[in-house]
Amino acid sequence: MILAYQQRPWAVTVQLLQSQITITRRSRRRKLVFSMDNNLTTNNNPQTKDYLHYNHTDSCNASRWTSRESYVFMYARPWEKVVNFYSNLVNGQTALHHLFRTKMQTQNICDNTVVEPSDESGYVVTPAQKRAGRWARMNFKILLSYHGGSFDGWQKQPGLNTVQEVVEKSLGKFVDERKAGLLKDKGLPLEGNVVVAGRTDKGVTGFQQTQNIYDNAVVEPSEYVVTPAQKRAGRWARMNFKIVLSYHGGSFDGWQKQPGLNTVQEVVEKSLGKFVDERKAGLLKDKGLPLEGNVVVAGRTDKGVTGFQQVCSFYTWREDVRPEDIEDAINSILPGKLRVISVSKVPRTFHPNFSAKWRRYMYIFPLNAGETDEDDATIIYDGKTSDEKYSFNDNIIEENLESAIDDDKDDAESIKKPTRFKVSKVNMILQQLEGKLLSYKMFARDTKPARNTGPPTECFIFHARATQVTLPIDTEKGEYLETMCIELVANRFLRKMVRVLVATSIREAAAGADDDALIKLMDATCRRATAPPAPPDGLCLVDVGYNDFDSQTSFIL
Repeated sequence: MILAYQQRPWAVTVQLLQSQITITRRSRRRKLVFSMDNNLTTNNNPQTKDYLHYNHTDSCNASRWTSRESYVFMYARPWEKVVNFYSNLVNGQTALHHLFRTKMQTQNICDNTVVEPSDESGYVVTPAQKRAGRWARMNFKILLSYHGGSFDGWQKQPGLNTVQEVVEKSLGKFVDERKAGLLKDKGLPLEGNVVVAGRTDKGVTGFQQTQNIYDNAVVEPSEYVVTPAQKRAGRWARMNFKIVLSYHGGSFDGWQKQPGLNTVQEVVEKSLGKFVDERKAGLLKDKGLPLEGNVVVAGRTDKGVTGFQQVCSFYTWREDVRPEDIEDAINSILPGKLRVISVSKVPRTFHPNFSAKWRRYMYIFPLNAGETDEDDATIIYDGKTSDEKYSFNDNIIEENLESAIDDDKDDAESIKKPTRFKVSKVNMILQQLEGKLLSYKMFARDTKPARNTGPPTECFIFHARATQVTLPIDTEKGEYLETMCIELVANRFLRKMVRVLVATSIREAAAGADDDALIKLMDATCRRATAPPAPPDGLCLVDVGYNDFDSQTSFIL
């Protein structure tokens, strides 16, 4: 059998495999070339990876950077200076509004203002929220005495004189507006609704008609005792605290707690363990879990992203916990890296994420020497030399580009493309997004399949501007850094959406694209049409708003 296997005509097969096979797909305009000769040569030479470049069809296609070139341009910058600035910002040694030489008008933006606990940072409880749930309504206990011979029993019936009908008619004036509107729409009389301890028949007298009556004892309202278990019943009875945090992104591996990583959530929850009530502490002990609190955040930040006024909430059933205790507990963990701006008691309806109406992000992009000049410039990109110059990490590149295929070998070895962009052009491109509800699925990364289409991808951007500012590095030595600041305010942001918007707007500005370039990219069929995410070092979550957004409170007007 082995001899027969060796005598097969393998030479013909090898000859066929050595021939070049070319498959052309006109729909995507891509060319995939397989060659046995190329495979044989790569065994002796180091492997180099070529990555897919989305085939744009506009007039700027020749001057637009590939994903790899965009990555080089974004990362080859003095990011450590921006990181140090954010560290000073978290520690209270500098202020954001100093960059723009303007005084913020609202307490929510001014970083030197202490937010008082009673302020609750503008979160207002509406009448609808006050009535939300059966735990928030007003409940009254009524003791009645009625003569049985004067009524046709308790239960309301058509054409009969009953106690229930008389009582409910008299309570109609106390019905809330919402219920009154529903009754009016249905053509029903304006009446209250009562629940009785026991319905009596016709002729039966009620002396103290109420609930839980034993014998003929007179039950006074003061004798109804609320037990500790009843006080804690339901989420409406718990103590809810709003915590405004400031943390340095370079000191943590992001917000969300993950095994083996130093995250903000883990640090905060460990510090809140001492305020957990006895019941939850017992449950954690039975499960062998550490004694930690539970916090809910307005928006999770990635590794390296700074949070200036991040909002989270913590609840407990203990009534002896004070806001000052929570502030001292968190501030004692990592001074200089994590700081509490304010802690305040908030209504039980407050949710840091769902109650928020907008989020504000700031991105500081350092400009290299000569980039602010009017002279033209070019970047010479060579796949063989760029790896050595910029120390590329192929794993990061693969994560950003998602896949790789062979580029067109007919292209020149070196590609000259413009690299200098105007900040005013970036500002014009971003302004096209203001006041529109659009789908940003092309600008998201690492999202779940269920959140890649439909309403989960739609965001409304209130404010999108860019301007050039001078970043103070060392004022005593007179050292400054020219940067571009981008301010984005929206009702919500998708995962890595801000960083992709920043990188793509810079790429399109350098390529000389139209002002509506970002809107056109939303119709693309692949996320490779947008640039890889910008470095997280320049991103900062400035604040979260719980009132309607006012454009006059923006940093960049």
